Amino acid sequence: MTEVSTPHSGYHYNGAKRRFFEGWYFKVTLPGEGQSFAWMYSIEDPAGDSKFRGCGAQVMGPDKAYLVQHTDNTRIFWADRHELVLGACFKGKTGAVPRELLDGDRFTRTVEQGYQAALTWHQGWPMLLVFMLSINQLLLHTETTKPSKRHIGVETYEQLGLINQARQSCAAVYQDSVLMYAGTLESDDSSAAGNLPPTVKSVKWAYSTRPIYGWGDTGSDQKSTAGWLAAMPVFEPHWQVLMAHGLSTGWIECDGKRYDFHDAPSYSEKNWGGRFPSKWWWVVCNTFDNPDVALTAVGARRGILNIPGVEEDVGLIGIHWQGKFIELVPWTAAVSWEIAPWGQWKAWAKGESYEACIEATAGPDDGTVLRAPTEKQGLIPLCQDTFLGKVRLQLWRLDKHGQREGSPVLDTSSTSGALETGGGPWPATWTAQAKMQQPLKSIVQIPIDVRGIAEALPGDLLPPGL
Repeated sequence: MTEVSTPHSGYHYNGAKRRFFEGWYFKVTLPGEGQSFAWMYSIEDPAGDSKFRGCGAQVMGPDKAYLVQHTDNTRIFWADRHELVLGACFKGKTGAVPRELLDGDRFTRTVEQGYQAALTWHQGWPMLLVFMLSINQLLLHTETTKPSKRHIGVETYEQLGLINQARQSCAAVYQDSVLMYAGTLESDDSSAAGNLPPTVKSVKWAYSTRPIYGWGDTGSDQKSTAGWLAAMPVFEPHWQVLMAHGLSTGWIECDGKRYDFHDAPSYSEKNWGGRFPSKWWWVVCNTFDNPDVALTAVGARRGILNIPGVEEDVGLIGIHWQGKFIELVPWTAAVSWEIAPWGQWKAWAKGESYEACIEATAGPDDGTVLRAPTEKQGLIPLCQDTFLGKVRLQLWRLDKHGQREGSPVLDTSSTSGALETGGGPWPATWTAQAKMQQPLKSIVQIPIDVRGIAEALPGDLLPPGL
């Protein structure tokens, strides 16, 4: 199994007093159902001295199901600065709030409502996650990688008691027998902003994931989604795809209705900064009739250099297919789009070797409203999503003159794409071409290995997030 860990897997908060959020998104699509579940975790103003401070979890499910659990107590949240390791305790069984990854027994004794998550292990009680990587990935990775400040070694996991628990849990999942852990996320929007009440009371889940694609070629170092400048305080916000495609096995129970699945397509990403873009669109699909294809596409009006009122329209189309990553980004390709406020998405990108076209549609009543971070209002209802998008992707190979070489090399469709529009105002179709500002467009093309540099730094000098 191939390492798919991406840059920016760690927690980026550096202690500054300015507005800050970080969010994590995980999605699994139910085979045969044409429906998905998505979990969105967020932390805002973790210093805890602003009126927008908060720690929250949102869940979106089939039939426009929506659940939110939120608190303004940011001290319940913790995360590792350099690895995908985080957790929160909404309600504890003892006075102490965990600030580190706990073994299963200790976590159950300590936490009544909360979660903990790691690159290879996610757990919650009464909510549970077991997804990002299976235990087989953990064993292979730690046997072939020397433990370092960036990797938790097998010995560490043995001390935490997680190796044997993960073996048993993953075995239970794949054998469709009773899981070692199960849990529930209970709705609580009492501290959440905006009039967006939950439509379900509880969600239980447990599943493991075998990653297929991160953000890059199979077998190669994975990339920063926004290029190496994402390591600098340049863009507002930053964004990173953590896993473009994986296969998950387990179960989910929503208000008593249970969904069992095996090798269900899954996806994860994260973002961080002071706020979301002022407006954006998003298309994610790894459920095409060609099952090896994973598409991620986005367009956004984002801030730059943290200067008020200074924004730029940027977008990209990323395609994983046959072990390769086709990256059409605004510093090497022409990216443009026509996106309605809701219902229709069209995007094109043309690079040196490939040209891609995306067309997607959704019904007028398919959208589910979700909350997103804003600079001046906090976490408020700001976007709408659907898991029922009809998506068509076409890809052409180009000759040395930039002309299409005949018919598309890839033409594939889906009826279960994830689509989103957000921000605004958005009174009419948004027609735009990505225009990355200079000198940033030229600077981002300089081949700088930020992650390699970071690996060589002493732990106390590593920037948070890398």
